Amino acid sequence: MELSPYLGQLSPSQLQDLLSELKDGWRVKVLNRIIADIETNAAWGIGIAEAEGVPRTQGRLGTFSHQTFEYLNGLLTKLGTGFRVEAEFFVDEKGKQTTRRAPGSVGVDAMIFFRGERFLGVDLKSGRGWSPADKAELEKRFKAPLIQIGPKVSP
Repeated sequence: MELSPYLGQLSPSQLQDLLSELKDGWRVKVLNRIIADIETNAAWGIGIAEAEGVPRTQGRLGTFSHQTFEYLNGLLTKLGTGFRVEAEFFVDEKGKQTTRRAPGSVGVDAMIFFRGERFLGVDLKSGRGWSPADKAELEKRFKAPLIQIGPKVSP
C-alpha cells in the first residue's frame, strides 16, 4: 500500500504505531487523502498570498498563508471515517489542549484525530522547518507524531 511521502518524516516506530492503529487499508487511504488535502491547502495558502503580492517581510506572507490554510483545513473532517481535522491546535507545557496562543502554549496548524485521539499533527512552514531536536521536543509535548509541509520542507 502506498503511503504519503510526508509520512517518511516519521521514525519507523512512529509509522508502525500509526499503521497498526489504522488496521484497515481503507483508513490508510483516508489518511493519505487528508494529508494530500492539507498539502493542497498549504499550496493554496502560499500561492494566494504570493498572487496577492503579500510581501515576505515581517512574517506577512506566513500570516496570510496560515489564515487561508486554517480556513481550508477547517473543512476537512471526513465524516464516518473516524478521522477529524482540527485547525490551529494548541497545547500548554503539559500537553493539554489550550486556547489559541495562550501564554506558554505551542501550536500546529492542523491536528488529525482518529477515534477521538490525537493521531498526527501537521504544520505549514512558509520558511525553514524545525530542527530534529525541536521536532522531537514538540512531539513529546503534543503526544503525537508531527509532519511539516511547505516549499522548504521536503516530504
